[in-house]
Amino acid sequence: MNTTDDEEMMVDFEDFHTLAGILTAVMSSMGMVSNAYVFVSVVRPRKSRSSFLMICASKALFNFLTCVIFLAWCAPTAFLSSHYSSSFVGIVIGNFFGGTLYLGGVLTQVLASVNRVIASFSIHAYNRFCTLRNTTVIIRHSKEFMSWMLIILCWIGTFSLAVAYDLNGIGYVFHEDYLVWGGDGQPQSADAFAYVGIMVYASTATMFTLNVVTFAKLLAVTRSNTVLSNTESTKRMKRNKVLLAQKVSQDSLYLIDMLFAQVLAGLLPYIWWSFLCLTFVWLSLNAIDGIVMILFVKELSEPLRQLFQRILMKIPLYKKRQDEMFQRRKSRLVSV
Repeated sequence: MNTTDDEEMMVDFEDFHTLAGILTAVMSSMGMVSNAYVFVSVVRPRKSRSSFLMICASKALFNFLTCVIFLAWCAPTAFLSSHYSSSFVGIVIGNFFGGTLYLGGVLTQVLASVNRVIASFSIHAYNRFCTLRNTTVIIRHSKEFMSWMLIILCWIGTFSLAVAYDLNGIGYVFHEDYLVWGGDGQPQSADAFAYVGIMVYASTATMFTLNVVTFAKLLAVTRSNTVLSNTESTKRMKRNKVLLAQKVSQDSLYLIDMLFAQVLAGLLPYIWWSFLCLTFVWLSLNAIDGIVMILFVKELSEPLRQLFQRILMKIPLYKKRQDEMFQRRKSRLVSV
């Protein structure tokens, strides 16, 4: 009787690991594609590049590397039910994952919130400090330096934190049985990542405070009678609203992550539930984050829309329908 129960539990355990590996591999691949597209689209040469787009590129790079680690380290661990390399390698990967990528992504969102506040309160300051235009080489490089400085400092700071963890014996690992990220069981590791949690909570509160300030400013400007009615002002106002909506959507992903990790994860005592709340949701939000940036940023969505339209035009049935619609519109114009 006991032997049969043990065998059934072993089968269920193996099935869970296999399913978890498949879900991790599929979702991480989707996240890599979406975030790689955002990063490459922004960093390639272009006539104009705002600092908000540069922050999006930095966030996409954080997301991309996160998905790479999930695909290269977590998915094989799930399939094998064990790590395929030494514990030292696992700790180095985990510290880079938790100390650099997760915290760096949160801090990048704070920079984006600051960027939106500047844009909403002073368009002149935003044009001076947050817009890159290819005029002269000297001006272009000086503005690029000012815009990239905080982003680079964010990367250096979070990477230094991961190195400090390695040098001080602090470990953040992916547990091979439960398939969740967590400390290695040492008291100093628990204390270190508790401080990281405090920084994440403080950063999240800062993000939403700045978003409220930005929303209030945009609302006040919209209701004010002093708003210019010219086309440029209207376009700028509409763009600021769209970018604020993007920021709120991205910031809400952190609230969803906190909801699952801090509240829902403890509701059920099952391994699969812990994996869902603490691992899969985290990975999914990184993939969704890239998709959100593509949907809201016209510079990113427009090339894809044109590409899909060209693909659809090669389909005979779709092309026939488009031709019929064109002929109907043409006949209506002629009749009028």
